[in-house]
Amino acid sequence: MIVFHGPVLFLVCFFTQRKVGDVMAVELTGTIKYARHMKGENNGKQYDFFSFVVLDNDEGVRWPLQVQDDHPQFQELCQGEKALMDQQVHVVIRSFSAGYRKVVENGSEKREPQARFYAKTVQVLQPAAARSH
Repeated sequence: MIVFHGPVLFLVCFFTQRKVGDVMAVELTGTIKYARHMKGENNGKQYDFFSFVVLDNDEGVRWPLQVQDDHPQFQELCQGEKALMDQQVHVVIRSFSAGYRKVVENGSEKREPQARFYAKTVQVLQPAAARSH
């Protein structure tokens, strides 16, 4: 389930990444289907972030999310990455970006468009049975 707070008056050009307007916050409740600490180097630039995908169970849409290494929940999420799989979560999305990623398919490399969403908060929800007690 997705909930928008504030005006949803924005347009983004996927190619120029220019944004017009603003969104105050987007909340997403769903199931974590992928979770992994990503650390390495790309073109001489270091990266360190927590990557996870949340399935919106109502709409069937998968949301690729990231938490950067300076985020207050970064260490906690990295330490529990295996335990997060298939957990229900509530995420507040603070921003997004659009760009390209390199994909190797049948031995050839190509660029594929990709949106990235950045989490402000991640809350693991208790299973229904645990909430009722």
